[in-house]
Amino acid sequence: MIREGDIVVLYDRNKKRSLFCRVRCQQLNLYCGRINLGDIVGKEFGDRVFTHTGYEFFILKPTIEDIIMKGIRRTTQVIYPKDAALIIIKSGIKPGDRVIEVGCGSGSFTIILSNFLGNSGKIYTYEKREDIFRIARKNIEMAGCLANIEMKNKEIREEFDEKDVDFVMLDLPVPWELLPAVSISLKSGCRCASLLPTVNQTEEFVFALEKAGYVDIEVIECLVRRMLVRKGKTRPEQLMPSHTGYLIFATKVSR
Repeated sequence: MIREGDIVVLYDRNKKRSLFCRVRCQQLNLYCGRINLGDIVGKEFGDRVFTHTGYEFFILKPTIEDIIMKGIRRTTQVIYPKDAALIIIKSGIKPGDRVIEVGCGSGSFTIILSNFLGNSGKIYTYEKREDIFRIARKNIEMAGCLANIEMKNKEIREEFDEKDVDFVMLDLPVPWELLPAVSISLKSGCRCASLLPTVNQTEEFVFALEKAGYVDIEVIECLVRRMLVRKGKTRPEQLMPSHTGYLIFATKVSR
């Protein structure tokens, strides 16, 4: 049952688009009329709600993609779902693991990690800018993910507070500068990763990983193309999220 304060997605099947909102006693003015959000309280996901003009919306449960792409306040570029999925799969992590994230940004990937690792896992996320840190915290609170996250408003130069972690994600422009700190905290046989926008940065990090003795180094660019399905004239959509960055993965081994 949906309660006041819950987050829902209102889906318009006619226009094939959705609205992300929080259930509270107020009116939502839309292109097709007004919805009293208080009327959603007590309903179930999958039920319908109508505007004052009788226009129909379906009440859907928000996915993690909805939360990070529509729900959070962005102060920095977020890690897109297409890249986040690859990071999770190739990181080798599982529920219950401990992860360090550097460059919390808007908190999008932190939210994804929190949902994947579960209550028994732990994320230690670092963000050096106080203004970004405050907004990220609000986003993570909105998503209900603070229980297994330890947020740190500090810059790391030589060493992380945590040791023997299972994965390190470096979402910052110069990840090679933190490689010594990563090597201290990361378990042998475990992986680190970074997302970098340019070839120059990618080269710099790969060469630094090789010099530091990391193995199984892999660089990937992930492109996703949606399809526009119509009877007799199905084709790819004209717009797509193409280049967002280069994903670099590497494994620490005993030297």
